[in-house]
Amino acid sequence: HCMCQPKQITMKPTLKTARSLAAALITFGSLAGGAHGAITYTTSGNNLEINITSPITLTFNTDGSSARFSLILEDVFNTPQTVKFFDKPTVATSTMTLGSATSSSHEFQVLGVNFEDTVDTDLWIGWTFSSPQSFSVNDTVTVNAGNFVIDDYFLTHSLPDSTPATVFVTDAESGSTYTQVASVVPEPSSALLLGLGALGLAARRRT
Repeated sequence: HCMCQPKQITMKPTLKTARSLAAALITFGSLAGGAHGAITYTTSGNNLEINITSPITLTFNTDGSSARFSLILEDVFNTPQTVKFFDKPTVATSTMTLGSATSSSHEFQVLGVNFEDTVDTDLWIGWTFSSPQSFSVNDTVTVNAGNFVIDDYFLTHSLPDSTPATVFVTDAESGSTYTQVASVVPEPSSALLLGLGALGLAARRRT
C-alpha cells in the first residue's frame, strides 16, 4: 500500500454552512446551561401556535428607533419556502418589552424571505409598539413567555422541520439586524443531534 500523505481538502464556506455551524456550536454550548427556554410548536386546525416557554432577552448591537420588531427563528425549515405574509394572530399572549414600554399588538409573520440578514428557511414573528422606541448599543429587549398564533398557516405551508436553536431581532420593515444572536434550547432530539455534530466536527479537525 502507498504510504501517501492525505490530501488537504479546502472547503469554501458559505453563508448557510457558516450559520449552521454557528448554530451547532451555540447550541452545544447552551446544553451546559447558557440558553434561554425552548420555543415549541402546537397546532389547532389550520393555525400554527408558537410557544415561548420562558423570556428571551437579547442585547442590541446598534443604536436606533422603531415601533415594529421581528423575532427571527433561524433555519427552522430544511428547504427554502415560498414568500408568505400572514394576518395578525387571533391569540397572542407573548409580548415584547423594551425599557419601560410593552408592545401593543402582534403582526408581521412572514417566511420565505431572503432579506438583509434573513434567509428563506427562517420564520419571522413580530411585535408592534404604540410609538417608536429608541435604543442604544448594549440595551436589551425581551420577548416574554407566552404563545403566538399564526392564523391559517397550514392552508399554504407545512409545520417547520425543527424548532430554532438561535434567534435574533430585526426591524420588521427594513429587516436590518438590531441584536446579537441568542441561543434557545431546541427539542431534546434536536439538541442532542446538534451537540453531537459539534463534537464530531471538533474531533474530525483534530485528526
